[in-house]
Amino acid sequence: MRKFLQKAAELYSRAVRSNWLLAVISVVLGTAMWIYMINTSGTIRTTEYQKVPVKIELAGTVPERYGLYMMQDGTLHTVNVEVEGSRAKMMNFSREDLTVSLDLSPVTTPGGYNLDVKVRSKDSDVTVVSVEPATIYFEFDDLVTKAFPIKFNYTGTLTDGYVLTKEIAQPAEIEISGPASIVNTIGNISIPVNINGAKNPISGTQILNLQTTENQTVERTYLTVSAEEIQYEIGIAYQKTVPVEVLLANRYGGDESNYLIMQYTPESVMIQGSEKDLMGVNKISIGEVPTETIAGTKQTFSMALPQNPLYTYADTSLAEIAVEVSLDQNASVRNYTFEGSYISNISLLNIPEGKTARITDTSFTLPIRSLNYVFDNIDINDISLSVDLSKPNADGKYPISVQIPGVPFGVMKQIYVSVEIN
Repeated sequence: MRKFLQKAAELYSRAVRSNWLLAVISVVLGTAMWIYMINTSGTIRTTEYQKVPVKIELAGTVPERYGLYMMQDGTLHTVNVEVEGSRAKMMNFSREDLTVSLDLSPVTTPGGYNLDVKVRSKDSDVTVVSVEPATIYFEFDDLVTKAFPIKFNYTGTLTDGYVLTKEIAQPAEIEISGPASIVNTIGNISIPVNINGAKNPISGTQILNLQTTENQTVERTYLTVSAEEIQYEIGIAYQKTVPVEVLLANRYGGDESNYLIMQYTPESVMIQGSEKDLMGVNKISIGEVPTETIAGTKQTFSMALPQNPLYTYADTSLAEIAVEVSLDQNASVRNYTFEGSYISNISLLNIPEGKTARITDTSFTLPIRSLNYVFDNIDINDISLSVDLSKPNADGKYPISVQIPGVPFGVMKQIYVSVEIN
């Protein structure tokens, strides 16, 4: 033990002589004392942060609830903020610990306001001493949103015979939001299109250009628009007017045009297409009115306009022709009964080669319509009948064909007869 103490005393003596241990001890004690003084000192430190950005947020604020628009031109507003706190607190504080906003609570109606700047410190032990500027001026207006349909402003004249067939804008309207004092001055949104001498469709892209009702450029700083570009297409085609043709036809035989009066609307239509294709179109054939169906003194029909790949109709809503057929008051129907020799004298057509044929029906009645004076001048012997054996119906019977030379008439019912072929 004695030897150990002697050895320790010898080492301490040697360390003291070299001064290194004293130096280490002094540094440790000094650092501890400095930290203690910093943390316990009551010294207050003041710092100014310059150009701290002001955060402007309208969502959920009083102006938003009152439907007001804040006139912001995109300028980044900043303020200088002076804060104070203990030396220890200020050592760990920075400008990012400051939140700067505006007091929007007074804004309830349109107008100009000097709004107080509000500064919040993240650390409650660091307080705000001053803010410069203390207020910032803003103007507010009613927030409105309006939809403006796209229109076309044409210059020039189309080639003779050509017309505009369609106007398509995409989008078809532009929605604009912003202060009422600006939005309400906006006039029509139109696309300028030069159609002078045009024969073919025109398409393109138009950059949005807002003009006031007095043709002045609209200040767009405060506006929000739904689209900046407009795609458009202008249809151009050759157009001509052609008559509509509707015919009267009795499907069972005869010609009744002498005592049937037909009217239809429209009597002509405008068609559009290429000039080359339309040069060969001189009328629009609608079809035939089946006169045997007409009963009474007047009857109406609706007949569809035919579709054709060479042209379209200028009136896209027009799909049918309205036809009205009136019967002459001197027309009537009489029944003629055929039997015996009258039946045997009926002509049989297209008898198979090497075969014989005869009608097995003993009688049938044939209803015929004509003018009364015609009936007064004909009898059953003036009516010529024939049967075509090449045209049997589903029941194996054959249709009667009727001829009355030189007079207007119509067969009101198709008569079929049975024929024996041997």
